Amino acid sequence: MPFGGKIMVLGGDFRQVLPVVPKGTKAKTINASIAKSPLWRNVQVIRLKQNMRSVNDREFTDFLLRVGDGNEPTFDDEMMKVPASMVILWENDRSIDKLIEEVFPDIESCAADSEYMVDRGLITPKNEESQ
Repeated sequence: MPFGGKIMVLGGDFRQVLPVVPKGTKAKTINASIAKSPLWRNVQVIRLKQNMRSVNDREFTDFLLRVGDGNEPTFDDEMMKVPASMVILWENDRSIDKLIEEVFPDIESCAADSEYMVDRGLITPKNEESQ
């Protein structure tokens, strides 16, 4: 009996959260996914219908769906053009501050509000990139 007869609740989006395979190819990364596991046949998938994170940004929602479904045009096999409205150009050392101001426009006035801050986060690919 899979999972020792226990009910397991798994969450995630295969379009956003892929397994990490050091120096892995696209094929190796896909093959490391839980969907390729022998256990997957015991999983009942329930699909959510609405993206609550980007409900107020239709352009971004549509872009995410096109990318996730493999429908966003690409060039050189894996490169794609990000819409200009979603790009913050690197200009100088102040560019990180500019990015934070764009993503969290009211962070200065809300920094002392623990309830505001607990719902927000900055994610970096590697620990050494965080400040």
